[in-house]
Amino acid sequence: MYDIKLEGGKLNKEFVPGERYYQATADVNAESVGVIVTSSKGTKITLNSNAANSGEITMIPLREKGYGYTTVEVSVQAEDGTEPESFTLAVLKPAPDKKALYSRNNRPQFHYTAPYGFINDPNGMLYNANTGEYHFFYQAYPYGIRGLSKHWGHAVTKDLVYFDEKPTALYPDKNGDMWSGSGIIDYDNTAGLYEDTTPPEERMVLIYYAYKDSGTSAGLAYTKDGGETWIKERDEKGDIKLLTFVGMEPEHIDPKVFYLEKESIWVLLTAWGRLYTSEDLHTWKFNSSTEGWECPDIYEIRVEETDEVKWVRTYGGSFYYVGDFVKNPDGTLEFVKECGPLLYNGDSHELNDTVRIPEWIAGYKGVVYATQHFKDAPDNRIIAMSWLREQYTKRIDSSMTWTGIMTVPVEQKLRKKGDGYLLYSYPVENLKYLRKDKIFSAQGTPVTPQGKNILDSVNTVFADIEGRFRIGEDVTEFGFNLRVGEDGGITVKYDVTNKLLVFDPSKSGDDTYCLKRTMKMELPEDRTIDLRILLDNVVIESYGNNGEAYISSVYLIPEDLKGMDLYSKGGSVWVESLDIFSMNPSWNRL
Repeated sequence: MYDIKLEGGKLNKEFVPGERYYQATADVNAESVGVIVTSSKGTKITLNSNAANSGEITMIPLREKGYGYTTVEVSVQAEDGTEPESFTLAVLKPAPDKKALYSRNNRPQFHYTAPYGFINDPNGMLYNANTGEYHFFYQAYPYGIRGLSKHWGHAVTKDLVYFDEKPTALYPDKNGDMWSGSGIIDYDNTAGLYEDTTPPEERMVLIYYAYKDSGTSAGLAYTKDGGETWIKERDEKGDIKLLTFVGMEPEHIDPKVFYLEKESIWVLLTAWGRLYTSEDLHTWKFNSSTEGWECPDIYEIRVEETDEVKWVRTYGGSFYYVGDFVKNPDGTLEFVKECGPLLYNGDSHELNDTVRIPEWIAGYKGVVYATQHFKDAPDNRIIAMSWLREQYTKRIDSSMTWTGIMTVPVEQKLRKKGDGYLLYSYPVENLKYLRKDKIFSAQGTPVTPQGKNILDSVNTVFADIEGRFRIGEDVTEFGFNLRVGEDGGITVKYDVTNKLLVFDPSKSGDDTYCLKRTMKMELPEDRTIDLRILLDNVVIESYGNNGEAYISSVYLIPEDLKGMDLYSKGGSVWVESLDIFSMNPSWNRL
């Protein structure tokens, strides 16, 4: 047996030999910490491959610049040559305050970024009605800016604007890294993880994918303290308990779990499109299979202004189908597509005739990825967030503390569109809490090809732009040039000729984020359209006609470029209303 203690810091959770990662926090002004490993007689101890003596202190220097984690590889091996027990100790050098942490390296100010480390796919998002908290989980490697061994990060919010950080929810274990999965409320305690005294709304369960050597393991985790910490389910021997799959193997899982009311059964959808059912969340029986992709999401939604209810099935934040579940004669369930595939976001992956083909070049194609919604949100609202695959190479330095950005939460609504359906996405209303000062306002103002720029007095890096525009018959395009200066700018426009909402970073001077992103957007008969643009320092999210078209993208541009221009080509555009607000940061609760 062995134990570990720190001088100049403290472990964030109780030490139990056999875990793969432990986090600790150093004193705020510490330049190093002392690590003390004690073990029974006859063992060999190494810290970062250097020999250490049992019970003696080894000083570990912390990072010289910035804030973040320093990792220590610890190994304890008996002298009889048996396989050593090894784990990573990650010691955080914390920032003195949030301003010091969040005001560096072109960091977004009102788009979610984790305090430290690399983040990617949203996971396990759910709503606890008993506390009024939205639980936001995400893939994370907290210890550096590259995506290595996956953990589940965790934050909570009551208003979808200000997020409070929680301890890391899930750590890698002997079964593998913690890859993408689901969060549910097990109201009826079908998994048997909760005492009868636990309120039904607080019976939160995480279903995670333990990835190791292309394996197919998955397990359950639950909480005894309202979500502050999470416990992986274990069997009577104390080993981590895994799910059982009966029938076809799930292969790449990314389990998406939900309860299908009309059949009174739990359903699990995998990344590769395989569908399973269960009565207890432990044993899953194969039902059917269709095409799939990573990070599936699926939900039931009412079609606006009708009594129709449909299911929307999204594929990794890339494309989606609309359809329903049917029960086959043999009793198996199958998802039947009625509409799609449809583009989810103008900066999702390239779409061909049948499925989405990912292009793994961050900054060129498919910045939006891994979209998930908050399960059981109030009033059956569908509120979703996506990962923005931000390319960090152009701003990397030794003080970097973060990589990876999330979109703002959007509410999604399904509407009839011709013979099919269309998903609308628009920022949640509470995001307006972040509006600070109204820095520009206009009504009934013409914008002409040769006219003066009505926004020549506006200079900002952070803005919420909301306007309604009536387009003249001869107009071919109109829009905003943002972050304008001698070195370039970013354009968000409406291409009237081709009926497209367009994000164009080609004149930004950056060769990473340089390709146009587009999404179809119809021109109404009255030739009046609505535009909403959220401008953050490396993120722009654009919404046309209340979310009919939706483009979220990342860009890199010098921080001192702040100009703004509203233009038209071919004819006049009338500004029926236009309001521009500066924005408060979301990391600083007012």
